[in-house]
Amino acid sequence: MKSETIVKYCENNIIMSNENDCDCKIENEFDFVMVSGEKEESLQRNQELIEKEFERIFHLEVPGRWRFTSINIHQDLCNTYPKLLVCPLEMSDEALSKAATLRTRGRFPSPVWLSKETGAVLIRGSQPDTVTGLYGGDASHMDQENLRLLFQGTEGIIIDCRPHTNAFANLFNRGGTETLLYNYTVRFMNIANVRGVTSALKSLLERDSPDAWTSCLDTIIRASYVVAQYVQDGTSVFVHCSDGWDRTTQVISLAQLLLDPYHRTIEGFHTLVEKEWIQFGHMFSLRTDEGRLESYHTEWSPIFVQWLNIIWWYIQNEPNAFEFTEEMLEKLLDNAYDPKLYYGTRMPHLWASLESPCKRRQQFINNQYDPDKQLDWLCKSVDMIWEHMYHKFYAPYAEKKVQLMILDKNLCEDNIKDIFSRFVQDIVGLLQDDSKKAKKWNAPTVCCLYGFLD
Repeated sequence: MKSETIVKYCENNIIMSNENDCDCKIENEFDFVMVSGEKEESLQRNQELIEKEFERIFHLEVPGRWRFTSINIHQDLCNTYPKLLVCPLEMSDEALSKAATLRTRGRFPSPVWLSKETGAVLIRGSQPDTVTGLYGGDASHMDQENLRLLFQGTEGIIIDCRPHTNAFANLFNRGGTETLLYNYTVRFMNIANVRGVTSALKSLLERDSPDAWTSCLDTIIRASYVVAQYVQDGTSVFVHCSDGWDRTTQVISLAQLLLDPYHRTIEGFHTLVEKEWIQFGHMFSLRTDEGRLESYHTEWSPIFVQWLNIIWWYIQNEPNAFEFTEEMLEKLLDNAYDPKLYYGTRMPHLWASLESPCKRRQQFINNQYDPDKQLDWLCKSVDMIWEHMYHKFYAPYAEKKVQLMILDKNLCEDNIKDIFSRFVQDIVGLLQDDSKKAKKWNAPTVCCLYGFLD
């Protein structure tokens, strides 16, 4: 820990302060706030983690068809990509710079995983500027050359995570799809955008209707299965959506979890989340509004929540195929929506309390883990709700609903019964010491209910 950090222990609480006496109170021993020195150490450690992971995947210590590039070392080519990237050996940095200008936000096709068995590559990026591409020029030629070298030695296919109509509608916003540019097969996966995801969660919370939410999860699972199957069969896959940091991240990371058993270990899962969600620029700060469970911000959307929900569903179906338990997913979800863990960047410190190889990590280890256990890639359709997720998001919604009901003189009797019935069920759950059934009702909500009953 850096010398400017002072740690004070006060009973079971930890207070961390810097030399400017900016105190931050922590709720329990498993949570902490990053200060400047720790932030730098954490970022450096994560950079080394990603470099090690790229070396593991692409065997960069052996001369071959891949190389590291530091073209984005200052993140001025693409500020939502890692500083260190992998690219084809024959693709120069100058050519990559030109290719990036054809892609939304400069997110050019970048390889993230390689099959040792088939040589097929997983690639991620963003949509092309189709209008610019149709005019040709260096950007279009270099983008096409990059794809050719990425697909070299295998068949190649492009997976567009969006619905077909949405992809073509982006033509009017300097976006679009490759069908008008290149002679590659493009398959559309019909995954909902951020507004569709938010609407699905709202439907679940407001109307207890899970259909839209589970349908979204099933669509992501099917798309990831398609991608993983192509790679296993020896076809390289380039995955993108519009910006390439929401649906793309969901599919590309789930496909790797299906393909690579390493990512079903605690260390491998940590690496996967760090690489695909943090380093490749998922906008945690924007999508969570810096850790808020609800927000009027139009860009707020539970994208990471969806993905964790899917991992939880796989664990329910094949628990012994994972080294970690669902409790680790619960902690990750809690960290993603903890405002204390956002420290001036677009991402939270997701791994608070999960990085240390001591007792606090031991609680997340699955003692029944079987490294040789085969995972059913295309598991059955989601027919259960992740209760930890539901309870976490329902609590603030219920509080607001009760408060509005109290202010409304024309209360609907059915609504009153519905809220009170849930409250009673949760009290029973608490009495039974069943944390998975007991929603986390906070004091204001309980007071609202009692105030209404009085």
